[in-house]
Amino acid sequence: MFPFHIGTINGQPVYKRTSAGLPVKELLAICISQKIPKEKICTAVPSMVDQSAVFVVDLSVVDYKDLSADDCGIYGRHSSPSEAVEVHLDGDGNVKSFVKVTKDAPNSDMESRYTVRRQYSWHSLTSDYRRVITKVESDSKFLRLAVVQYIVTTCETATLFKTTHGNNTSGEVHQRTKPSVLEKIRNLGIYLEAQST
Repeated sequence: MFPFHIGTINGQPVYKRTSAGLPVKELLAICISQKIPKEKICTAVPSMVDQSAVFVVDLSVVDYKDLSADDCGIYGRHSSPSEAVEVHLDGDGNVKSFVKVTKDAPNSDMESRYTVRRQYSWHSLTSDYRRVITKVESDSKFLRLAVVQYIVTTCETATLFKTTHGNNTSGEVHQRTKPSVLEKIRNLGIYLEAQST
């Protein structure tokens, strides 16, 4: 049912190699049906991706907020559209069809209602490097699998990855701290008292 291509990028398995955006039905099939072989599912955030590729990430292992901490440089523009859909599955749990619905559509079967959330990000130095993160939500919770796609039409990725942060005066490469780590640090500050010396 799904096209599988052998290969990894920086140790993370590639689901598919394409520079074309994935259709909503395929994204729904990946995230809802969850019939992807285990060896094609990432258990870490794909990083330093230098070619067009699609990754399927396990959100039971990777915090969804960390999907944007990919060590691919600094992204300058972002867009985060979402759409509500009603999904119809066949007897085997495969996505048969879907229709777009308004969020408060009457007579809608809530059991088959999902929200597709995408985050488009373009690198700060070029539009030839972009990332699309897709998560599917049901009952205000993300499903277990997310899709992260990189569309790369430049050969200069090494330069993009070495971009320094705007406030950095030392010239060192900017490496973003994962949001889940920052949250853990904040929680430690809330729940632990400072020790006196």
